[in-house]
Amino acid sequence: MKLMVSKCGHSLCENCVENKFSKGVGYCPTCNTELKKSGFRYQIFEDPFVELETDIRKRILKDFNRKEQDFDSLDVYNDYLEMVETYIFNLTNKIDVEETEQKIVEYKETNKEVINKNRGKLSNDEIFIEHLIDITICMKLNDK
Repeated sequence: MKLMVSKCGHSLCENCVENKFSKGVGYCPTCNTELKKSGFRYQIFEDPFVELETDIRKRILKDFNRKEQDFDSLDVYNDYLEMVETYIFNLTNKIDVEETEQKIVEYKETNKEVINKNRGKLSNDEIFIEHLIDITICMKLNDK
């Protein structure tokens, strides 16, 4: 049996997803969120909460991609990192979701140029880490 995880972070077995969502839209049996079959993917981590947090973290860090050298001081950089972690925490734990999403939209609009510039420059460490993550995911999927 393969587990799949939805965008709301709840798990269902592959057969349940096939049956419940084969006609298009359905609802999560845990939280009643409207879902589509295409909104599910195979669960990699044992804990679905970790899956949810990982997805949110990836989405947020795509745009909050500034590096230490982009800041005038370490204190300002640390404040930035704390803000990013607060957004991730809020979204993962469903705290002030609308307000947090609005702040993210505002940040993206204000910092479009910096975001696009930084998307093009991955550090060597980031390239190596992404490679390790891809290998780990492939290994976990092959084990199922």
